Amino acid sequence: MEHGIRQFMTESGLLLASMDFSVDRDGRYYFLESNPAGGQYGWLEAKTGVPLTEAVADLLARDGRGSS
Repeated sequence: MEHGIRQFMTESGLLLASMDFSVDRDGRYYFLESNPAGGQYGWLEAKTGVPLTEAVADLLARDGRGSS
């Protein structure tokens, strides 16, 4: 799954995207859509305390290859 998502992101030229999946009763995942605007994640940041906004800002400030 991770490999497929990374490949999709690379081939689409995206650094950030929110993706929706559906999972059937057998545990198979089905891709529904990608939101390249990043979607809404504030609730997740508030619930977990993980600094997602800071991480997204850092990612967008870089060139996408890990260099400043």
